[in-house]
Amino acid sequence: MLVNLISIILMLVFGYGLVRNFRRGNYAYAFVMYVGTMIFYANLYHNLHGEWAFYLMMLMIFAAIICAISFIYQAVRAENSTRHYWGATALSVL
Repeated sequence: MLVNLISIILMLVFGYGLVRNFRRGNYAYAFVMYVGTMIFYANLYHNLHGEWAFYLMMLMIFAAIICAISFIYQAVRAENSTRHYWGATALSVL
């Protein structure tokens, strides 16, 4: 029971870090937080029995779909408002 509670808490912490870092544009940290979330989800899933594991899997699939839609929307919105000046930065380095 304690292992499940710790897995839930750490999964929520890593999930919060995932969303927060993605919104700030720290995509590398967001990926690390995603990996951490999946590790603790797998630990929780492995320790559950019977129908609880199935319900958790369905909940996480739904949450993953919602997160993917949200992240894609944010990435498209950021791409439209961000300007990249590759030529100016490349010339200033030389």
